[in-house]
Amino acid sequence: MAKREASLARGKRLPRAGKSWIGTRPVLASHIGVSARLLSITETSSRACAKELSVARGMHSKSLMNDHPLTPSRAVRRAAFPLLFISSLVLSATLGVWPASAQSVAEGAAARPQSIDAIRRAATALVRKHLGVGTAHIIVTAGELDGRLRLEHCPQALDASLPPDTAPRSEVTVRVNCPRAGWSVYVPVRVEADLPVLVLQKPVAMGGHIGAGDVAADTRRVAGVFSEFVPDVAALAGHHSRRMLPAGTVLVADMLAADPVVVRGQEVTLIAALGALEVRAPGRVLSDAAAASRVQVQNLSSLKIVEGTVESADTVRVAP
Repeated sequence: MAKREASLARGKRLPRAGKSWIGTRPVLASHIGVSARLLSITETSSRACAKELSVARGMHSKSLMNDHPLTPSRAVRRAAFPLLFISSLVLSATLGVWPASAQSVAEGAAARPQSIDAIRRAATALVRKHLGVGTAHIIVTAGELDGRLRLEHCPQALDASLPPDTAPRSEVTVRVNCPRAGWSVYVPVRVEADLPVLVLQKPVAMGGHIGAGDVAADTRRVAGVFSEFVPDVAALAGHHSRRMLPAGTVLVADMLAADPVVVRGQEVTLIAALGALEVRAPGRVLSDAAAASRVQVQNLSSLKIVEGTVESADTVRVAP
């Protein structure tokens, strides 16, 4: 029994530091250096443990005489614990084997899936940034992703990007990727806006004019950022209805046409400029036309028909 306890206290001689034959891979130089230092500490601890065992045997003898509860096995375990602990560190450094708890923590972090909500938030944040300031009335919503999607957790900030020269519109696609994890996802994003609109309170005939008493202001959610809705009553001035519009219609710019500035058969002044020289001639308009629009005019001096731009109610500018 005494020989067995002494053998445990001395411990087995560790293999010479050099190569680890596990997987036939050479041990790193840093591990060899650590192993050598730990082996030196182990030898010193072995000598100390041998002394403690001697003391433990003496205590055991006394306990037999004095009926002391300290048993040989408990004394041996108390003395051999430092040696076993240091020996385990030496083997870990030499063979590259460390406790399973650290490895399990790393594997758990790698196995944790990436949050789908975080991907959607990164996509919507990029679109809002792309739209610029003053987007309080804009609603940006990321589309739902496949619930079965399992991506490795990204250890860094997600990178979101839009295709180059992307213009604001109702539907955009954002690329969200994690360079370190090596994955990328394309997220559809919908853009809507709460905009002021005008709603007709009574029907309007084709060619009729719409006044402030004919409409009511309201707010509607529309697709996209820019819309063709008429925003206020001031935009109705100088316009008429292109077609009959029933009550409850939300006014859109396409429903209105600018009032003509010149009418068919009206006489106007034709103006043609050649550098600093300006020539004027009388003309007759051949069709109704609004301001800044193109119109055909007959030159009353030469009877030729030319085309010009309406500048005012009595002038048309002709390009030379």
